[in-house]
Order: sequence, then C-alpha cells, then structure tokens
Amino acid sequence: MGHVHDARHARPLSRRSLAVALAAAGGLVAGPAAPGAADAAPDWVTPIVDAYAGGAVAAADAVGVGVVVVVGEGAPGHFAYGDAVAGRRPMTTDALLELGSVTKVFTTNLFGQELDAGRRRLDERLGEHRAILGDLPALKQRITLKELADFTSGLLDVPPHCRDGGTPATTGCQPAAFVYPPPERYSAQDFLTLVRTTTLRDWQAEGQPPVDDLPAPYHYSNTGNALLGLILAAEPGRPLDNASLDRWHDLVAQRILDPLGMRSTFLDIPERAKPRAAAGYALAHAVPVVEGGAIASILLTDGGKGFARPPRVTIAGGGGTGAAATAEIDDARRIADRRVTAITVAAKGRDYIAPAEAFASGLRDGKPARQRLKARVVVSGGRVAAVLLMDFDALFDAPPAIEIAGGRTADGRTATAEAGLFDGRVMHVGVVDGGSGYVEPLTIRIEPGKGFRNAVSMLGPAGFLRSDLADMARFARAALGARRIDGRRVPTRLTRGFEIAERAYACQSGPPRLRDGCGPDPRLSGLAWEIAPLDRATGTPRIVLKDGAIRGFSSMLMLAPAEKMAVVVLANSDKSIADTVARNVLFAVLHTCRTTPKACR
Repeated sequence: MGHVHDARHARPLSRRSLAVALAAAGGLVAGPAAPGAADAAPDWVTPIVDAYAGGAVAAADAVGVGVVVVVGEGAPGHFAYGDAVAGRRPMTTDALLELGSVTKVFTTNLFGQELDAGRRRLDERLGEHRAILGDLPALKQRITLKELADFTSGLLDVPPHCRDGGTPATTGCQPAAFVYPPPERYSAQDFLTLVRTTTLRDWQAEGQPPVDDLPAPYHYSNTGNALLGLILAAEPGRPLDNASLDRWHDLVAQRILDPLGMRSTFLDIPERAKPRAAAGYALAHAVPVVEGGAIASILLTDGGKGFARPPRVTIAGGGGTGAAATAEIDDARRIADRRVTAITVAAKGRDYIAPAEAFASGLRDGKPARQRLKARVVVSGGRVAAVLLMDFDALFDAPPAIEIAGGRTADGRTATAEAGLFDGRVMHVGVVDGGSGYVEPLTIRIEPGKGFRNAVSMLGPAGFLRSDLADMARFARAALGARRIDGRRVPTRLTRGFEIAERAYACQSGPPRLRDGCGPDPRLSGLAWEIAPLDRATGTPRIVLKDGAIRGFSSMLMLAPAEKMAVVVLANSDKSIADTVARNVLFAVLHTCRTTPKACR
C-alpha cells in the first residue's frame, strides 16, 4: 500500500529548495506507489504536490486527494493524502475513486479508434441508425457522431428528474427517487425517449431558443456523449437495449484497458476490489470572521450533503485558543439530502489571527490594478509553503507583484512570492522566501457527512468508470503519445484514437464552426476534451484537459503534450477540488521548467 504524504512536511517551492532538490540527482519521491507501479517523478516535484494537494486536505477542502505527475519520459510520481473513507481508512495510491466525466475521453478514444479503422465517420448521422435508435424527428436525424462527441448537437446536458406527471416512458425523465437510476429503473429505451422528445436548443443564447440548423453552439452534454458510447456498442440492426452498457465497457476493456495493462478500472467494482473503494463526500464549508483576536462569526459558504446528525465542528490553527462552534442541519427527509444550515459560535476564544491573504498588483489594460487573489496560503513550520489558487480570474498585462498580507505574528518576517502568468492569467504563485512567524491558517473543519458510492446508470459511457492512480498514470501517458508503457507496446490504433480525439473540432463560444472564427473565449472542443490552444505571445503551451464531477467525487486529467507533461488528480470530495489542485500543480511544474530548464531535462 502507498505511503500517505502529509502536508505538514511540505517545503516551499523557493529557489533555494529547488536548487537543493535538483542537487539530489536521481532521487525518488518519498512514498512508494501501489504494488507494481513506478514512482519516480523528479525530486523537486514532491514539495509542489505536498503543498497543493496536501494543503487542500489540511484546509478541509477535501477528504482525500490522489495525484499523478508525469514529467518527460520518466516514470510518473504517485501521491496520496487524507482519507479514502473519512476517519476510517487513509487514502492510498491504489484506492479506487470515481472518475465522473473523465470517463468521456475513454468513450471518445473508442470513437477515434473506430474512425482510424474506417468503421465510422465524423459526419455519420443518427438517421443512418434507424434500426438501433428508432424513428427520430428530421433535425435529430441530421445530428452527426462528431456533434455528439464535441458537444454541438444541441442536446441537453442531463436528463431531468420526473415531475408534473412525466414518466420515463413518456418524456425520458429520470425517476425522482434516484440520483442516478440503475438501468432497471431507467432503461435504454427510456433514454431514447428523452432523445426523441427533447428540444435541440442554443443553450448559449438568452432564453435558450430552439435551433433549426446544425451544428448547434457548444453546450456540454452528458446525454450526447452517453448516446455516442451506446451507439458504438450497439448490436448492428437491433434496437438499443440495456446490454449496450455492458458491451460499451467490454469495448473499453478490449481496446483500452487490456492493451495498457489497466487492471483496476471498472464500471462495477468486483468484490475482490471493493476494500479499495473510496467513499465520496459532499463537504460543508465555512469561513471564520476574526475581530480583535476573537472569532466573531462563521459564515457558511456551502451546506454540503449527507448529514444524519449535526456534524462536529473543529476550529483549528490561527494561533489562538478557546473557540468552539456548533452546526445545525435541515430536516430533509432523506439523509443524503440533509445540509448544514448554520454554524453558531459557542465560544469566541482569544488571540486568533485571520489567515494570510495574497494580493496581485500590476497593469491591466495599461492601467494600475490591485486584486485579492482567490487563494489559500499554505503554511508549514511557520513559513509560507505555497499559495493555492482557488480561481484563475486575475488578468494582467505582465506578471504582477505578489503581496502576502497578514497571517503572522508581529515579530515575523513577511514572505515574498512571484506570479507565473500564462495567457494573461495568474495561473501560478511561486514562493521565493517563505518568511517567518506564520501561524497555521485558521480553518473551520466540518465533519463529513455520509459517504456516497454512486450506482451506474444508462449514462455510463459519460461518467461512471472507477479507477486508481496507477491505471490513470498509464492512461495519461498513452494520451501523451507514449509508444511503450511499463514494458508494454501501445497499439498504434489506440495512440491514433487519442490523436484524433485531442484535435480541435469546435469553438466553445460564439459560432461553433472553427472556420467561422471563435468568440473571445479561446477554448476549443475536441472529442470530449477541452483544448486551450498555444499562445505564442505569452509562451503558454497548448493544454488538453478533461475534468469530472459526480456526487461525492471530482477528477481532472491535464496534458501539456509538447512538454510531455501530465497531471491527474482524483478526489473523493465534490465541487472542483480536483480541478483546483491539478491546475496549481501543472502550472507550478510548467513555471519551474520555464524558469529552470535544467530541472526538466
């Protein structure tokens, strides 16, 4: 079992610590991976991942986080933090977590392989599959497989839950009693009823009007991707049925999992592997307000879900003592839906220091601007170890000056940091000098509620695979174009499937066709992949990514193909924590390789 890295031992990514790490040539990351998996990322990567992923767990943003980092041709590093099952089992590098929508790029790799083999066409229309899909309205007959894959079909995102007398058989709605209804309660034919009866729309326009031409403007669609996967797996000439879901997984196993040696990726986790399954959590989050050294109030920012009873609230860090708080929950009928509704300060305590904050100052459109970054300042051993960006909305003309304010004792020394600007956005803040006298950030930790494990539905091809870090490392390396992985030759058709799927096919904003020119948002859509194109002006490399979120879990797979880098993050906490950690790690690695090229040779 993998060693669990602890964020308390994180080191700041300063020039000095980087130099020390580089001097330790050939060093391995601190903890071994799951049995049989390599664990040999460059030594300087370890403090990066410790600070960002370990910092997210320490700040109660996640229950558990697993990370894979690939740099160049070397073997990937595997890291695990926090708990797989809250308070009962630590996160390990072989824990099984739900991938959510990262599943979609398995489906589009299958599609890419079919295209490469000449068995499918990008312009293949749904109307060509009447025997499989039944009768469709005229416009829906014109939907192409490419439009299902690049989210320009006009189909809605997810099937709505039934209300106002609707039933799965009449409207294709999902039964209200289920978050994800199993196939016996929401069948392939129910799903096709949704496809037949729903209206194709321009989801970007005000009022979301119906469309009368295709491709429609980009709109993320679980429905479209799931339909693609089921069509790929359907028996020719026979109506789509529930067995198509198993046939889809069989194709994934035959054409992706088996060739890559991915032995721990499942649709339904078998009994032998269930002890490795992580539980997913919908965490509640709160922010303290400090006045005169006391905690004046606690602001609830997210109520979470799954609370059978009021959770325990712990006030940690901040350098003070004596504060206490209690939580209240609602009276929803189902435990799975019960939320925290308020946090009440029971004792204000004394000598607390509000957490440190990060500010950026520079020129924006040629004018001076100062912005508080949406970030968490990670502290270790009285020093600032990292700045974990929670959002990436800080725009500047050139790298801004970074100020670390507050969060330390009166006799402490202020930390200094520098910004890494990518495509005009602050995507990385590197610590130059961690300073001194910083206290552990004041954190409100709300005990997790009930852990979730999600049932598989007919939308399986769009979001229901489970996997571990070693398998996702192999998948990421294959997506980067590796010809051999752990001694295995990667089949050419599998590589070609990734190459085809990772191309740009549509604009994510404005007119969908690339030839018409995209809107102000530069992001493009591949076949389920999101693509941020190369920006030569700023040196920002082309990034290809896919994120995922499903009840209790989040995931992110990010590739920088030209640099041969990849980051995978799997978390058993919902919202976007995997996205946040992955972006921080990837851009910290890119920044290091940009400023210290020898680190990545």
